[in-house]
Amino acid sequence: MHTPKCQANRAAAQISAAGSTRRSYSVAVPSLPLREESQKASRRTHTRGGQWQQREATPVRRVLLPRLRISAPLLCIAVVLTLTLARPTSALWDVRPPECDGGCFEDDNRNPLARCAAAVVHEAVTDTQADALVALAEAFAAEHGWSRTRHAAFPTTDLPWNVLPASWHILNHTFAQMETDVRRRCGVRPEDKLVPNDIFIVKYAPGEQPGLSRHRDGSLISFNLVLSRSTDYQGGGTLVWDAREIEAKRETYWREEFPLTTSLGEDSREGDRDRGDVAPSADGGVDADGVRTAGGKTGVQPSPHSSHSGASTGAKPASMPSRYEPRVDLLRAWDATLYRLNKGDMLVHGGFNAHQGENVSSGTRYIVAGFVGHNRHCCSIKYAGWRGIIGFMRVFMISGTHPDILDQIPSHDFLLYQEGLGMLWKNAKRLVLFGTAFAAEEKCVGVVATCCRLAMGAWVWLTQRARSKRKSLLPEKIF
Repeated sequence: MHTPKCQANRAAAQISAAGSTRRSYSVAVPSLPLREESQKASRRTHTRGGQWQQREATPVRRVLLPRLRISAPLLCIAVVLTLTLARPTSALWDVRPPECDGGCFEDDNRNPLARCAAAVVHEAVTDTQADALVALAEAFAAEHGWSRTRHAAFPTTDLPWNVLPASWHILNHTFAQMETDVRRRCGVRPEDKLVPNDIFIVKYAPGEQPGLSRHRDGSLISFNLVLSRSTDYQGGGTLVWDAREIEAKRETYWREEFPLTTSLGEDSREGDRDRGDVAPSADGGVDADGVRTAGGKTGVQPSPHSSHSGASTGAKPASMPSRYEPRVDLLRAWDATLYRLNKGDMLVHGGFNAHQGENVSSGTRYIVAGFVGHNRHCCSIKYAGWRGIIGFMRVFMISGTHPDILDQIPSHDFLLYQEGLGMLWKNAKRLVLFGTAFAAEEKCVGVVATCCRLAMGAWVWLTQRARSKRKSLLPEKIF
């Protein structure tokens, strides 16, 4: 029989044995460091409440921030790649509007619409408006002079529209009439946008610049508005080669440029042209030299600029390339139409149509010339995708090098470069603000975190105080 004292000693021994067993178990299977750290944090929570969090937050921040600094470049690259892959490469920066669904033509005259035939818009401006444009140009030139170097390939004696603000209301009216004609004839869609690439007043005079050599424009549409009476000068006019007619005669021009070995006396000219019995065209007549005149107007016509006969011998390549385009200097004068318009009339044609300004032999001839672009915003850098990035970097990396190298860069790359610089400057404020905010976060994150913890502690204290005073055990809302 056991006394109460023995029973108490035996119970104490069992409790001691159980405690030693627990201690041996915890030593035999140690917990992981993170679990041990969490256990310590749990014990502090029970002993000190929420005060331990302030001491533990700082070491955690010291561990994580260096990792963020190391991986920040990789994070930026990942964001850029994500944005790139999330959108089509053809619309890297922004989604293209509906009129840009068909892409863009960096060279406007490569657009099939640039082969639109020539037409005349009669009485586009009044005589008074034409005289006002000439007076404004001469008044400005008397003080500042005429520009002769604005166009690199085919310079003209001209003044750009932006130096003559008083003429803008007339030029806007002229542009509207041109746009109406182009949309009616050339297949431009209603959603397409026609924008002026350049508009300028040109002066032709024998002692200065009498005319302009044969060329193609880099625009979708070109127009010439006549500002002088036909009695104010001798000569002049515009020769235009219709691109679609020339395309139908590519085989003939191919034989002339790369002559075949032909029989004696064979000529490469077409029969009607060779015999000289050419029927008048629907929009005019034919002069003695075979040059068509628009609207039946006659005048002093130039002789053919070059004569290429098929009688010469030589070796021709196997076949004509599918993309062969006759050189403008080989185009025959009798395949062109000469336009000599009255004052106030406007000639409108596709930019790919070859043309030349005939020399003025006496007097002075004034015209307004304009180059029109087609959906130019579709080729901007924000819609260009990787093409825009490559163009920008190409100009950026070789800027300041030899001019011959710069001439080999597509001209559109320089536009992309200018637009890219504009975007960088435009977003400079955002970049500065982002950098300032990031620096402030690095410096002040501890202060902000402390303030947040103090606010949270005050909210908890007020909540507990309110609950201690309430009479009901039902929960209540605290706002």
